[in-house]
Amino acid sequence: MVPAIAAYTQLYPQCKVDATLSDQKVDLMSEDIELAIRVGWLTEPSVQARKIGSFRQLLVASPNLEKQVAQLSQPEELLDFPFIANKALPHPLQWDFSLNEGGSRSILMRASIFLDATLAVREALYAGAGISVLPDYASAGDLAAGCLIHILP
Repeated sequence: MVPAIAAYTQLYPQCKVDATLSDQKVDLMSEDIELAIRVGWLTEPSVQARKIGSFRQLLVASPNLEKQVAQLSQPEELLDFPFIANKALPHPLQWDFSLNEGGSRSILMRASIFLDATLAVREALYAGAGISVLPDYASAGDLAAGCLIHILP
């Protein structure tokens, strides 16, 4: 988001941008916010919204867990690992998995750490604190660089 704001102010130097960047959902009216760009699911019928993109949630871990997670074959086996929950999500402990044989399975995770910001979750993953779910746009670079590994792709 910050690079887009910087580019905008370079194109339009007469404009000022007062941005609030947060994983927390705020009341747009009471905070006098004119424009919001939210990542997530459209849940407020009273807010005029337009979908401008999509993303996938990926189950990831630090490479120090690679040997243990390589043995996983079923979502239920994830319950044996410490889970880092992102409280900014609507259901931080419930995850639905698509199965190779078709269908899906919902798992209620048991978290050892609860954080309220995606970047904090990523830092906990770097520290080897467990497994978690990150959006693809926040984990793609780390996956490519080998800083994180994808679990049960």
